[in-house]
Amino acid sequence: MERLKIEGELISENTLTKMLDISVFTLRYWRQKNKGPNFVKLENGRIRYPRQEIHNWYEDQVSKGVGRPIKGESDAIPNAG
Repeated sequence: MERLKIEGELISENTLTKMLDISVFTLRYWRQKNKGPNFVKLENGRIRYPRQEIHNWYEDQVSKGVGRPIKGESDAIPNAG
Protein backbone atom coordinates (compact mmCIF):
# COMPACT_ATOMS: atom_id res chain seq x y z
CA MET A 1 0.00 0.00 0.00
CA GLU A 2 1.40 3.40 -0.97
CA ARG A 3 1.93 6.07 1.65
CA LEU A 4 -0.37 9.01 1.35
CA LYS A 5 1.27 12.12 -0.04
CA ILE A 6 0.04 14.08 2.98
CA GLU A 7 2.28 12.04 5.30
CA GLY A 8 5.29 13.90 3.93
CA GLU A 9 3.52 17.21 4.45
CA LEU A 10 2.83 16.70 8.16
CA ILE A 11 5.70 17.21 10.59
CA SER A 12 5.69 15.61 14.04
CA GLU A 13 6.17 17.57 17.23
CA ASN A 14 9.54 15.89 17.86
CA THR A 15 10.80 16.61 14.36
CA LEU A 16 9.80 20.26 14.59
CA THR A 17 11.51 20.74 17.95
CA LYS A 18 14.73 19.42 16.40
CA MET A 19 14.34 21.65 13.35
CA LEU A 20 13.84 24.76 15.52
CA ASP A 21 16.30 23.68 18.23
CA ILE A 22 13.73 24.17 20.98
CA SER A 23 12.37 21.88 23.66
CA VAL A 24 9.11 20.00 23.31
CA PHE A 25 7.92 21.95 26.35
CA THR A 26 8.47 25.25 24.53
CA LEU A 27 6.51 24.01 21.53
CA ARG A 28 3.65 22.84 23.75
CA TYR A 29 3.66 26.19 25.57
CA TRP A 30 3.46 28.01 22.23
CA ARG A 31 0.46 25.87 21.29
CA GLN A 32 -1.32 26.76 24.53
CA LYS A 33 -0.63 30.45 23.98
CA ASN A 34 -1.49 30.39 20.25
CA LYS A 35 2.08 31.21 19.29
CA GLY A 36 4.17 29.15 16.93
CA PRO A 37 3.03 27.46 13.72
CA ASN A 38 -0.57 26.34 13.19
CA PHE A 39 -1.10 22.65 13.84
CA VAL A 40 -3.62 19.89 13.37
CA LYS A 41 -4.72 17.37 15.96
CA LEU A 42 -5.33 13.97 14.42
CA GLU A 43 -8.12 11.62 15.51
CA ASN A 44 -5.57 9.58 17.46
CA GLY A 45 -4.67 12.69 19.48
CA ARG A 46 -1.28 13.22 17.87
CA ILE A 47 -0.23 16.72 16.91
CA ARG A 48 1.16 17.41 13.45
CA TYR A 49 2.38 20.57 11.78
CA PRO A 50 1.68 21.09 8.08
CA ARG A 51 4.92 21.92 6.28
CA GLN A 52 3.36 25.02 4.69
CA GLU A 53 2.25 26.34 8.10
CA ILE A 54 5.79 25.98 9.46
CA HIS A 55 7.16 27.85 6.48
CA ASN A 56 4.54 30.62 6.77
CA TRP A 57 5.13 31.03 10.50
CA TYR A 58 8.90 31.16 10.06
CA GLU A 59 8.67 33.77 7.30
CA ASP A 60 6.34 35.84 9.50
CA GLN A 61 8.84 35.69 12.37
CA VAL A 62 11.65 36.87 10.13
CA SER A 63 9.54 39.71 8.68
CA LYS A 64 8.68 40.89 12.22
CA GLY A 65 12.36 40.90 13.11
CA VAL A 66 11.87 38.19 15.74
CA GLY A 67 14.49 36.07 14.07
CA ARG A 68 16.98 36.78 11.36
CA PRO A 69 18.01 34.22 8.79
CA ILE A 70 21.64 33.26 8.89
CA LYS A 71 23.72 31.90 6.08
CA GLY A 72 22.55 28.41 5.23
CA GLU A 73 19.52 28.63 7.51
CA SER A 74 17.02 28.41 4.66
CA ASP A 75 17.95 24.74 4.34
CA ALA A 76 16.92 24.07 7.95
CA ILE A 77 13.27 25.03 7.44
CA PRO A 78 11.39 22.82 5.03
CA ASN A 79 10.49 24.42 1.74
CA ALA A 80 6.78 24.29 1.31
CA GLY A 81 6.86 25.36 -2.32
